[in-house]
Amino acid sequence: MKSTNHLTELACKKANTPGKKLSDGQGMYLLIHKNGSKYWRLDYRFDSKRKTLALGVWPEISLTHARQLREKARKLIQEKIDPNEHKKKDERLRIQSHQRTFSALCKEWLERQKPR
Repeated sequence: MKSTNHLTELACKKANTPGKKLSDGQGMYLLIHKNGSKYWRLDYRFDSKRKTLALGVWPEISLTHARQLREKARKLIQEKIDPNEHKKKDERLRIQSHQRTFSALCKEWLERQKPR
């Protein structure tokens, strides 16, 4: 089993070398961009292809939360589900449900306005 949990919140906070990847283990790392922003990434293999999953931006996504997201992604992979495709599907469903709600509200409003 691969070693995990190499990082600390303090190490994340102090990291400032652009282009550097700070590994936490099991494919998860904190990537520091040139502008100083820090992004959580997870490298994994699915269908014999190397892929990268964006987990979020530090500090909005804490180290603890990023680790939880890593574990969820690993469970999906074990179930033969691509985490990137699952994330896209969830986003599409969220947008569709919002659009339906907005559409329903508009129709309701129009019905109320008909007497005028």
